[in-house]
Amino acid sequence: MEKLSVDDNKSLKVTLLNTKDLRQTNIIKLRKRPDGKIYYQYAEGTVANLLGMPSSVIKDKTVKEALGQDLAKVFEPLFEKAFNGEIVQYTYEINDYYFVTLLVPTFENGKVVEVTGSSIDITDQEILNKKLIASENFYRLITENASDILVMINSDGTIKYISNAIKRILGYESNEIIGKNVFDYLHKDDYERIYNMYKNLLQNKATKIPFEARFKRKDGSDIYIEAIASDYLADPELNAIIINARDITERKEALKKLQESEERFRTMIVKLPSGTLYRQGDNIWINKRAEEITGYKSEELPTIHKFFEAVFAKRAKEIYEIYQKDREEGLKASRLFPIIRKDGAIRYVKFSGYIDERHEFWILHDVTEITEMQNKLILTNNLLESIFEVTKDAIIIVEPLKDTNKRIVDFKLVHINKTAMNICYSTNPNKKADTLLEMFPNITRTNIFDKLVKATIGKEAEEFESLQIMNNNERWYHFYVTPFRNGLMIICSDITKSKKYEEDLKNYIEELNRTNAIQQQNSEEIQKLYSIVKESERKLQEMIRSKDRFFGIIAHDLKNSISGFLAMMKEVTKDFQNIPLEELTSIIISLKESADNLFVMLDNLLYWSRLQRNMVKYEPKKINLLYEINENVIEMYSKELSNKRLKIENKILPNIELWADKNMTRIIFQNILSNAIKFSKVGGRIELFSEEYDKSNILICIKDEGIGMDVETLSKIFKIDENITRKGTMNELGSGLGLIIIKELIDIQKGKVWIESEENKGTCFKIVLPKSN
Repeated sequence: MEKLSVDDNKSLKVTLLNTKDLRQTNIIKLRKRPDGKIYYQYAEGTVANLLGMPSSVIKDKTVKEALGQDLAKVFEPLFEKAFNGEIVQYTYEINDYYFVTLLVPTFENGKVVEVTGSSIDITDQEILNKKLIASENFYRLITENASDILVMINSDGTIKYISNAIKRILGYESNEIIGKNVFDYLHKDDYERIYNMYKNLLQNKATKIPFEARFKRKDGSDIYIEAIASDYLADPELNAIIINARDITERKEALKKLQESEERFRTMIVKLPSGTLYRQGDNIWINKRAEEITGYKSEELPTIHKFFEAVFAKRAKEIYEIYQKDREEGLKASRLFPIIRKDGAIRYVKFSGYIDERHEFWILHDVTEITEMQNKLILTNNLLESIFEVTKDAIIIVEPLKDTNKRIVDFKLVHINKTAMNICYSTNPNKKADTLLEMFPNITRTNIFDKLVKATIGKEAEEFESLQIMNNNERWYHFYVTPFRNGLMIICSDITKSKKYEEDLKNYIEELNRTNAIQQQNSEEIQKLYSIVKESERKLQEMIRSKDRFFGIIAHDLKNSISGFLAMMKEVTKDFQNIPLEELTSIIISLKESADNLFVMLDNLLYWSRLQRNMVKYEPKKINLLYEINENVIEMYSKELSNKRLKIENKILPNIELWADKNMTRIIFQNILSNAIKFSKVGGRIELFSEEYDKSNILICIKDEGIGMDVETLSKIFKIDENITRKGTMNELGSGLGLIIIKELIDIQKGKVWIESEENKGTCFKIVLPKSN
């Protein structure tokens, strides 16, 4: 007779049924006679031998003839199901051996003509099952500590048992979930699908259903679960749907990332920012991006020779020879060539090729903007070097040199300007220095070397003064040392005259004090003179400190701008070919803006330096104010005005004429208008108007509706030692040096300037300049 497994340990029974180590032990083949009786056509294996019915004995016998009436009653209904087209599985026991059999129908012309049965020996599993049933502790060990969740639910979905793994996977304690409906924890998007599968299970359309679904964790997050639901409702011992489940979130997320990566790769191929040229024989084909780069349609360049003649023109033969040589070497090298587009424009294109026995294609990268940016960077570097050379301060850029114990023992000279070189030659006229100690051998006798080491290790700026002996002469120097790239930037100013003046002041004050003791009758006058001298001393000290702080601010701004620019350039050049087009475009725009801001900063700094050394000539003459502002100021910023959609209203009368330096006046109004644009909101308005200030002067006002300034910021305007750098409404950068230049240029022309501003209400620059008499 057929025997069904009975297991007191409900959960362990399901685990064993799902994890049996099976091996094939018997094969039977069944057919039907015309009268409908089922007979054995073939039987071999363990079962047949145990029954004493090998193929030679039972071949062509009916089920009843082969097995007897009692066994026939058990097996004939199962065989009939198979002949009705079903796949049938059943378990039975013979002589203490347990077998599971699978009956599979064979169809011809839509009808079942034969049934094949395969029996598997599961005796070992059944014996193990019985042993494990007797061990309740072992049951708990498996169910309570298993990494997978074991769930038993009623037909309505109510949870009647759940293993402790629920705490690790969903965050709930077992007692928080038992008695709740399992469908309450399903993700809403998976609810209908899983519920329909569950109904099929209850309607006996399947005995086991594997599924994947998302469940809600206690903390509200989603988790992916892979599970198998088995129907044991008919089992009187279990009377439940058994679900074995495991957490597959990491696998799902990994698969999702893989799919996203593949999708990004496919998208990148479609939207590749570089062009592609494919060659087959002498014929070629170019993709849409390559058409955009060259300006030609693919059909206009049908052959390799047509392509070279079109884009390289007079250099076609020369470049073709280079290409042929590279082709012989497998197109391993990338080449950068200027090409001539169909519209005559010059573009710089990088060609990278691939060739094998059957294929040849090139990748075309349009690097025109990068090439132009590199040229601009060279120009900026040249300008920076010019400033290094013309400044009166000594500027030295060094990198640390370390011994085997990683202690700093010297500094390598990376860059040294002319002023520093003059100092070097004055101390070592016949020796070319490669390190700082070679340049200044006596530096170790002072604390300067220790301060340089401290600045290098601490990555913080150091500022100090030091007395040095140069050619038997005492010289006082002010040092500003700041981290720069992989080393330090040392800015050294000769303050000997300032120190001498301080000493003279000190001596003078002492002399005054002695005179005061002798001439008591003049005490009031001497006291007044003393106050004046003290005030002069204070102002001088303040002026020296302001200058020192100013150089520190400028050095810091220069370092940040150059370092940011170089960092972006490094990122672009490091992985240029793999950067998406949108990101590359954004980087190029950022590089251009950074270069423009750096150029303006350096240009302002150079101009201010010339002002300090009286190298800017003041040449006043009659100029028409309206014409100068329209032609040399507003026109210059037309693009910036358009970008921010700013409306400018120029109400300056056409007959206003000034007695002023034309170049200085242009720079004044360019800087003021630039500030108004920078701090104006998109779609705002800028107004220019003038009126008579007095008989000899004109008042000119530039008013915007921008973000304005608070009282504290307003108080720092025009002060050289205050860092008031602010970003514009579209993150435009600036150094604040323009305002200092404005004030000095207006002072040179005997004018006045002040600012009226209120935060979030705008700013009005008011300037007074002489009339033309």
